[in-house]
Amino acid sequence: MLATVRDDRLSVVSRGIPLVEGPLPPGPCAVAITGDLTGMTVTLDGRTVGRAGPEAVPDVDALVTSVPPRPGGTGLGVRLTVDDQFSTSPTFLKTLVTALLLVCVGVVLAALRERDRAVRAARWEPAGWTTWTGSWRERLTRPLGRLLEGPLGWRGPRPRVVDAVVPTLLVLWTFIGPMSDDDGYYAAMAGNVPFTGYVANYYQLYNQGFTPFTWIYYVLSWWQGVAGLSPVVQRVPSLLLGLLSWVLLRAYVARALPAGTGRGRAIALHAVVAVAFVAWWLPYDVGVRAEAVVATSVIASLLCLRVALERDRWFLAGLAVGVASFGATAAPTGFVALAPLLALLPAVWRRLAEVGSLPRRVATVIALASPGALVSVLAFADGSLRDFVRAQQIFLGMQAQETWYSEIVRWSFLLDDGGPMGNYAKRYPVLLGVLALGCLLVLVALARGRGLRVPPRFAAAGWTLLLGFALLWLTPSKWTHHFGTLATVGPAVIALVVVGAPVLLRDARPPEGPDGPGDPDRSPWRPPLPVMVGVGLLVAVVAALAGHGDHNWPYSWMLGLPDAFQVPRVAFFSFDQPVWWLLGGMVLAVATLLVVRWRAPSWRPVVPVIAVSLTAAAVLLVSTTYLVGSFVLATARTADGYSPWADAVRDPLASDCAAARQIEVLDPATARPLAPVPFLVPPPPGGTSVFVPGGWFPSSPPPATGAEAWGSFVPPASGPGISAGSDGTVGGFSTPWYAIPADRPGAAMTTSVSGRTGDGNTLRVEYGREIGGVVVPVGGQALDVDTEGDAVDSTIWRSQLLEDANGPPTGATVLRLVAEDTSVAPGGWLAVSAPTVQRWTTLADYSRPGEASAVSWQYSFLFPCQRKPVQALGINEPATLGVVWGDRPLAYRFDGIWQTGRGGLFAQSLRDSEVTELTTRLRPAPDGASGQVYRLDPLVPLAPSYRVDPRREVVSGWSPAPNTTMSVPLDEQEAAAAGPAADEPGAGPPPAGG
Repeated sequence: MLATVRDDRLSVVSRGIPLVEGPLPPGPCAVAITGDLTGMTVTLDGRTVGRAGPEAVPDVDALVTSVPPRPGGTGLGVRLTVDDQFSTSPTFLKTLVTALLLVCVGVVLAALRERDRAVRAARWEPAGWTTWTGSWRERLTRPLGRLLEGPLGWRGPRPRVVDAVVPTLLVLWTFIGPMSDDDGYYAAMAGNVPFTGYVANYYQLYNQGFTPFTWIYYVLSWWQGVAGLSPVVQRVPSLLLGLLSWVLLRAYVARALPAGTGRGRAIALHAVVAVAFVAWWLPYDVGVRAEAVVATSVIASLLCLRVALERDRWFLAGLAVGVASFGATAAPTGFVALAPLLALLPAVWRRLAEVGSLPRRVATVIALASPGALVSVLAFADGSLRDFVRAQQIFLGMQAQETWYSEIVRWSFLLDDGGPMGNYAKRYPVLLGVLALGCLLVLVALARGRGLRVPPRFAAAGWTLLLGFALLWLTPSKWTHHFGTLATVGPAVIALVVVGAPVLLRDARPPEGPDGPGDPDRSPWRPPLPVMVGVGLLVAVVAALAGHGDHNWPYSWMLGLPDAFQVPRVAFFSFDQPVWWLLGGMVLAVATLLVVRWRAPSWRPVVPVIAVSLTAAAVLLVSTTYLVGSFVLATARTADGYSPWADAVRDPLASDCAAARQIEVLDPATARPLAPVPFLVPPPPGGTSVFVPGGWFPSSPPPATGAEAWGSFVPPASGPGISAGSDGTVGGFSTPWYAIPADRPGAAMTTSVSGRTGDGNTLRVEYGREIGGVVVPVGGQALDVDTEGDAVDSTIWRSQLLEDANGPPTGATVLRLVAEDTSVAPGGWLAVSAPTVQRWTTLADYSRPGEASAVSWQYSFLFPCQRKPVQALGINEPATLGVVWGDRPLAYRFDGIWQTGRGGLFAQSLRDSEVTELTTRLRPAPDGASGQVYRLDPLVPLAPSYRVDPRREVVSGWSPAPNTTMSVPLDEQEAAAAGPAADEPGAGPPPAGG
């Protein structure tokens, strides 16, 4: 909004909409400009002289005036009520109710625990078991033994090699693993919590609140404050969850096979479950995303419920409900945490039928469901339904949610060629998990009538995985990282099918019964060989389909990794070729047949089943070995240089600022203009040039490098068109010839361009060799070209490197810049600066101490030393440095965090600053996509001169919040744009003609 008084005339324009334009009365007068959700109003001495609708309410980035202050504080003043609706705190009453609810949940669990103790004492607990007798060592170890044996029914299984291997791999991956899709985004959300006091989107969507999925970000924020912001440190919570999940998963599968299963099968089961767990957990759940929390809650709830049913312990059933509450409120994918409860609900219901009287049965149901009240505490302890509804209102005004019938989108991402969301490591566990689930369902069907009893834990894991996949249909987004919620139950199903199917099918009998009356049928049932061959072929096809996913990770430079951005392969063995997997399966089948004939003839009926199971296990083992091995190899390859994985091993606390020491920029402060060659000054091509000194956008001058600059922007003398300039200027221009410095250690040649390139405008660098006062051309290159073929159009000055692909050919001694403006479209001007030599400096050294850096969320996880702008009290701190992911010109244009329409945090910094794009490179890979660095010099002072006056207002948690962003759901916007239907009121007659 701009309010001016000139020649006793008042003019107020807001968002380009004139509110008032007219004379002021003689003498003193009072002008008031007010705005709210109904619109803008201008009053003069209490009389309304201008009005506009809500579309005229301005965004406020800064308050700037040319009016000097008056003594006593009278005169010009501004008061703003900022939009900070999500900054709420619970009232004393709500806090009291929350505390009472927690106490009630604790009382219910204690009552269930006491009930279980009484039942055990009455049924089988030996007399004197609870007394405190024995040696001091027994007195100390007895509580620990009861803790392990009581709640989990786990009597200390024998340690195995996998119990050392799996934790070792989890710890190793914490250091060398790549980022997950949103590590930077969610880490920034948690990092801003100490300033806002609540969990919000931070980067965009007007900092909408994240209620009801907030508790994990409060925990992460606390951990950041305690341990720091390095990538390794921020992964520690997921490491702990991984270790806990492994312990719970191992406890679950330990008793999932039929009683009496031999030691060899138990070893095989634990080996396969270890491989499957590592294969699923590493690519999905190491990071700060919520899927690790959900996956841990799934296996914890499943284990608690199964032990509760096996040992009649209702305390564990209630605990399972409480644990599921943590998973359900961790993220929108928390629906998956309900899968164990739904899967075992029929079994629990049948057990409840054994409870005596109806009142007692009802009381038991209420007691078991009561821990679910933790959902309300975790979701709304520091938020409300009002916050959730308002956040959805903002979101739906910008982006439609996915629905159950668009679940195919997630699977298309998984099978997408070339994208990191469908890389090979993410495909293998999921696709093999689906195949194992299908085999389990077939196994359950075969069990009927063949004398088989599928173990309860076996079946419970399968139904949980099936329901987990089904519940993902309800999530409002369809990204592949959501499969991480199944990273505990999925491996359980894979392992149980791979090891358990041969065990169960060996004991299967034909469905027709015995041969004669009274003759027991003891002949084994052989799975049809064609069926098993078909299943083996399916395993090979699935392995090749999964292997077709590229070796590609989200927002990663892939430094040192083999087969980067390609299909994985080892020598001649390509992962996406079914023939290799078929050959491997055939070798395993022959080996299985020979071993069974020699050592275990009783297993001959199920040799095909064993061969297929071994092939599936081998597929997971090969892919997981390649996954871990490739990053170990990359760490070793880059140990003397840089990669995120090598840096994490060398500097786990990021004391050297991680990637900020590896990204280098050309610092304009070190610029030295190239010297023109006096006797080689060329005449302007095509006659008089329209490129003149000062011919650039007035509010965006070229970088202060001491170099000359020219442009075709010609602003009018005055009037509203001053911001547009004259777009009809056309012509060509070439700079003088400049001598190319022979030696440029630690430096590079560069130039800067502003305006439009493309759509008729071009900028080229031409190189030549000076021979006797004559320049012999030796090459040239177009500058500021979008790889997608689009025009690059901005008032921002973009630095163009005159080295490498744009650099001088062999033998070149001079260069010049040639510009041509043939565009007469709006904004069709072009400006260019003379070339300079600038020195390379690291981003860490270029950054000003303590400045606010707008780092793109895609890789901000790798920049722990860059302080992010603070968002608090509804006010965004301006950023003075931008670090943007992407390699297309002006890459920020494609990210919502820089866009006003997306409520982007950095949009105001972009439009309120003189912006310069710097030449950027990644030191370990100068030809790679390093991202882009921008210097943002604010047009207004950074130091705030306003006073914040916080006030509190008590509102009910279910009352509607004001729509301060005027958000309208996209479907309503589309309906309004389409107009009323033919049979609706207001629909006009159809247009004339055909």
